[in-house]
Amino acid sequence: MKLKSITIFPKGNKGLSSEEYILGEHVTLLFGPNGSGKTPLIKSISYCLGYPESFRNDIYDRCSHAILRVEINNLEYKFKRFYELTQFNLEVIEPLGTVQNFYDEKTHSEYIFDLLGLSSVNLVTNGKELTQPYMSTFLPIFYLGQDEGYSRIYSAKNNFIKDQYVEMVRYALGIAPKNSPHQQKSLKLEKQKLDSLDEKIKNSTTHYKELKDRTSYITKSRNELEFELNSFTSEFEKIKTSKDNVGQAGLIYKKIIRSMQGEIFDVEQNILDIIKRQHSFDKIISDINIEIETLSLNERAKRIFLSFDEICGSSNCGLFSSSSEQYAKNLLYLKDQIKDLERNKALDESRLSQLHERKKTLERTLQEVLDADDNNKQDDDVKSLVDSISIIKDNVFNIQTQIKEIERISELESKLIEFQNNREDVIESIANLKSTNSTPLDILKLRIILKNLYIDWLDCINTSNISKDIKFAEDFVPELGNEKIIQLSGSTRIRAVLAYHAALIETLLREDKCPLKILVLDTPKQHDIDNDDLDRFMNKLKSLSNEFGLQVIFSTTGYHYNGDDFDKEWNPTYPGEEQLMYLF
Repeated sequence: MKLKSITIFPKGNKGLSSEEYILGEHVTLLFGPNGSGKTPLIKSISYCLGYPESFRNDIYDRCSHAILRVEINNLEYKFKRFYELTQFNLEVIEPLGTVQNFYDEKTHSEYIFDLLGLSSVNLVTNGKELTQPYMSTFLPIFYLGQDEGYSRIYSAKNNFIKDQYVEMVRYALGIAPKNSPHQQKSLKLEKQKLDSLDEKIKNSTTHYKELKDRTSYITKSRNELEFELNSFTSEFEKIKTSKDNVGQAGLIYKKIIRSMQGEIFDVEQNILDIIKRQHSFDKIISDINIEIETLSLNERAKRIFLSFDEICGSSNCGLFSSSSEQYAKNLLYLKDQIKDLERNKALDESRLSQLHERKKTLERTLQEVLDADDNNKQDDDVKSLVDSISIIKDNVFNIQTQIKEIERISELESKLIEFQNNREDVIESIANLKSTNSTPLDILKLRIILKNLYIDWLDCINTSNISKDIKFAEDFVPELGNEKIIQLSGSTRIRAVLAYHAALIETLLREDKCPLKILVLDTPKQHDIDNDDLDRFMNKLKSLSNEFGLQVIFSTTGYHYNGDDFDKEWNPTYPGEEQLMYLF
């Protein structure tokens, strides 16, 4: 795109207007005193390109519209925009005379980006909504306004796109967005999955612990219980077909008695193990408390020692600072150890209570079986048959209940493993989605080029009192040593901003990725920069114009640039109330 001319048209008979100001092929200099109307002209150029400029009331009241003539692919377009305070009203007159009307920034931005050969991309707002690049977000790379343009490296009217500056530079370079909507949507879904799995794991773990506590009385494995179940089932079949009911019942009682005595023994062993472990816990807790007391005594002794001025007279004496820090760390560690031990003791006490209850139940049941065995020897066949069948059924039911509880525990364990595996998969998926935000190789290469060019431009404009150890955050945001540009002040900040924009434009030009070969500088604060420094800066920009066809539009009050035949100088020529003006 080449900018050809700008013209302002009046509103009514007493309106303000301008001649058709022709822009230079290379440099266009607006040279005139403050208040002569340089800024409305420059703002009208960006305004016709779709930028949301604000004007003084006299422009809205006395100017109708502006027309910017541009050349794209050797074809002329006219961008006609009406001066409206709140409404967007822009016409594009195409080469064949067709008129395109735009009443919103979105459709106009899509149109002009298409003319520039920039493909449409989807971006993400700060509120995680779908959006796209706009001229109002894109143009500040190439345009430094008078008010905020020199205070930071990127000064847009609105910052509603996530990582807006980075996304605009990526867009200019043709690099994929940093935050794509698809990626953000997938990341959101995966995080929701992770939250759901965490909740399931939490609930299942709680249920699992409760079930384990409730079934701590089960001392046998599933295989052992199934063996007993098969054995009792077999005995049940035998007793139904046996002619010696009393003898068969006696065998069953003996088998049950042996089984229950074995189970009572196992429970007693578990009780003894827990009691021994609790004694060990008590001993360890006692030893830790002694260690804590020793540490505390040492700390008190240190404080008494420090109270003597002849040892250390300073109020900020650091003689024992490292030992004090170590004391605090050791004390915290030991207290955490006690908490863990006491928590384990509480769990063991709960299990011990359950085991004692289980032992009482088993002993009571054993006594009932022993009594039944004694009675069996005195009863008739029918009563022995009934009693033995009843006992077998009770034992079968008890064993089946224990097997079901073990099955439930096993199912919960399988679910927990499944949830944990799924959680690992989701975490990996989230990591992969986030890794797409890692810096692409293209950007790493461009940052090296940009860094070297930035240093050249900083030297060109004589920027002092800053570090040349330049690093980049968020792809293209420069840091000068340990300082950000926003931390600088006065002429140093202005020079750093000017140098950065020039370096970025040169990087885009040298990489043949510059969709807008323009740089608009609306009245830098020249009293902060020497004319010699500005002259070197402008001549270096002129070299880019010669090499790449860069158009530079530059307004000034004190510094005068001497151009050649490819440059234009605009001066105020129309009489005003106090001085010559650009508008009449």
